This record gives sequence, C-alpha cells and structure tokens, in this order.
Amino acid sequence: MEFAYDWRLPVAVNARLLAAAAREHLTSWRLHPAHDTARRHRVDEREARLVFVAHSMGGLITRAALDDRYDSDLRGDTRGVITLGTPFHGAVKAAVILNTGRGTPVPLPHRRLRAICADMPGLHDLLPQYKSLRSNGDIRHLTPGDITSIGGNAELARNAARFHHSQKPIGLPDHRSVVGINQPTWQNLTIRDGQVEAHLDGARAHADGTFIRDNNKNIKFFHVHGDGTVYKESAAIAPAVTTLPLQHGDVAKARTALEAITEIIREDAHMGPPLGEAGCGLTAPDLVEAGRPWKITLSGIDSLAGTTCLLTNLEDAKDHQKLTLSWDDGQARAVATVAAPSLYRISIRTPDDFTVTQLVMADEPGLPLRESQE
Repeated sequence: MEFAYDWRLPVAVNARLLAAAAREHLTSWRLHPAHDTARRHRVDEREARLVFVAHSMGGLITRAALDDRYDSDLRGDTRGVITLGTPFHGAVKAAVILNTGRGTPVPLPHRRLRAICADMPGLHDLLPQYKSLRSNGDIRHLTPGDITSIGGNAELARNAARFHHSQKPIGLPDHRSVVGINQPTWQNLTIRDGQVEAHLDGARAHADGTFIRDNNKNIKFFHVHGDGTVYKESAAIAPAVTTLPLQHGDVAKARTALEAITEIIREDAHMGPPLGEAGCGLTAPDLVEAGRPWKITLSGIDSLAGTTCLLTNLEDAKDHQKLTLSWDDGQARAVATVAAPSLYRISIRTPDDFTVTQLVMADEPGLPLRESQE
C-alpha cells in the first residue's frame, strides 16, 4: 500500500494518519480469503505482518507511527522497517532552504519560497538535531533563537526538538537502512548576520563524546559525504546498513536500490554494493537560467574513460544532449546550457554500471533567478 503525506505538516500529524492506514491495511489483508492460502505456504503458518519501506521524511513518520500512543499493537504487528535516506538526526539542507529558499527545484522565486517555508512545521522537523553550528571555535546545537535569526519560527523549532527527543525510545523492528554515499553533502553550518553558510565537512567525536581535535586543540573536520541531502551518519542508524553511491532521490528509485530493498523484503542475504568506492559524486545547481551556461561537477572518479553525462528535458524526451566531461582544476566537470525553461535530468553513468541523477529547473531569463542569487 502506498501512503501519501503532506510534508509541510508536522511529522506527528502524518504519523497518526499512517498508523491508522497501516492498521486498516493489515486488518483488510488478514480478513481476505487469500491470506489463509498464503499462510499455509509458511512453515510456521503465522499471520501476515507489516513491512514499512520509507524514503527520506517517510522514515521519521514511520518511526513516529510505531509509537504506542497511536496503536499499541502496531509495532508487534510489524516484521521490519526499511528506511531510505532518512534524516534521523536532521539535515543542514533544511536550514539552507529555510534561510534562502534554495535547495529544491521549485519554479518559484526564492524569496517567495522562503516566506512560504518560514511557518512549515514539517520543514522545521527536518532541521539538524545534532551539534551542527560552528560558533566561536566550537560546535553546538541550533537554538530556537538561531532558527529565528535565519528566518524560521522559534516555537516550531522548540516543538521539533521536543518531538525528536520523544522519538529516541521508539525502536524500529528489524530496522535496515539504505544509505546514499559518495555525494558531497552539507554536514555543518555557520550563521553570520542572519545568513547560513553550509559546509561539506563536519566534526566527528570520540567515544566519550568529545570532538576530535588537531595538535593545536582546534576541531578537525571530515568529509563524511552522504546522498547530497542527508549526510551518511544522519541516515545510518540501523544495525544493518546498505550503502549505495546514489543521490537522495535515487535512493528510492535506482535499480540497485530497488534490488537491495527486494532482497531485504524477501529475507535473503543482500551482499551489498561492489567492493570499493563505486559510482561517483554529482554536484549541480538546483535552479539555472535558460540560455546561460552552468557547471556540473563530478567527484570520486580518477578517469573520464567510460563515464557519460546526459542532460534530458523531462517535458520533451527528444530534447537531450550528451555533455563533454573534462578535467578542470583537478575535478571532472561539464558545462551545460539549455535553450528553454523546463525541468531537466542530469544522468551520470559510470564504468562500474552505476547511474547517478539529479533534477535541475531551468527558469526564464530575468529578475527572479538573478534576484535570488544576490
């Protein structure tokens, strides 16, 4: 059963709806005549139970839905939970969207998008709940005051922090995480004069919780990477983790991800991705201007041989172009220009048979895009 939810609403609201829908779905199947037939093919002849497959925010909703307050028997009636790129500890990208309106291919001027996001409880639920703010030589948690300073709502920030704290005791039955890796991903942030500066590296802690520091007692920063939206350590909280070199959206739809999910559901042993660092990282703007060139950057590759880059107009399949990759200052890059406003897909195919994709919105030339870049 597919469960659609409004990501603008609080996770708790969607969780209550999911708990009710899951119970109805399971009850309906257990009462179906085909259920008894299926049970007879099992050695233990047990009743059917639920398996949740949840992408991104859906994993937070699933965890909350298994709270006994909504359905005291639902967790016991759940065989397993598979989360795909779920930001269990939040994502810096949510703070960037809240602050600038940038970070998602939505065809609206960024100032307007920022105003809309300011009072969205769902977006506040996605803010980092780990120590992510670099301040005065240290790293600390975001406070409601910090959220207000970047354009958010202090009360929604407090509600989000309380909600995440309440979720810690909730265990996910037979939890498996599918986690995107190798993609440059924001991990920390700095706030200066109400502006967010996101960082592609972050602090890491010793077993006692203290940060790793260099010989000069300064905090050391590490590029952990992730899926381009959720950094690895925010998504990989399950006892069993499958890592795939994919972008955030691809974690829920790429062939390799679907194969991993299928094997987990079948209770077969999934051997994981090929040994070594497969695939590559992809960085591209979320919004570009038609008629003006922009850059695509790849990371994690040593050779361009066998790597292809294709740009396709999703509104006109005949409008596609193969982009030329070249080395630029030690990084693999391609320059792209699109003639018409539309939604485009970048597809990178690597020699190890992985495809990494990202969506880019091309807007009309003019003020909205330039205004948002200033």
